[in-house]
Amino acid sequence: MSEKNKSFYGMFVGLGLCFGAAFGTLFGNLSLGVSLGLLAGVMVDSVVYGYKKKNK
Repeated sequence: MSEKNKSFYGMFVGLGLCFGAAFGTLFGNLSLGVSLGLLAGVMVDSVVYGYKKKNK
């Protein structure tokens, strides 16, 4: 993996956690928001990097 790709690895997990915490706070259920944000971030991260790895 190149140096440029290493810096963005896990970025979607972090974004999912941030947005999940924000939506969880907004709707009054922080634990559900964080868990759903983490799930969404891991899914997007695996799809994006799986696609990049497949097309190399």
